[in-house]
Amino acid sequence: MCAASRSRRTSLLFKPDKFKKQLAKLYAKLADTRTDFLHKLLTQVSWWNLFFFATISIFIAIIFGQIEAGLAEPYSAAESTLNLHTILGWSLSGIIAAITAWRYVL
Repeated sequence: MCAASRSRRTSLLFKPDKFKKQLAKLYAKLADTRTDFLHKLLTQVSWWNLFFFATISIFIAIIFGQIEAGLAEPYSAAESTLNLHTILGWSLSGIIAAITAWRYVL
């Protein structure tokens, strides 16, 4: 075999342009897979943060506030403010719980 036929056979087996295209396609596929995985992971982390740090913290704060308000002997002028704060606290807690449930469904 002469060198010309050997080089022609080698060039038929290894095509750098085709290899570069296949490598770029593989890299794009891996990058998309990584992006999808990270997006799903970060979405779930945000739901857990919303659940534990927002919803549960607000529920605990409201319950302690209710206990504190029950132990105190407020002036009659402060009762309307305490009632307003109680309504606002439970409303905020309900809204955050609804948002957390909605994010969980998504």
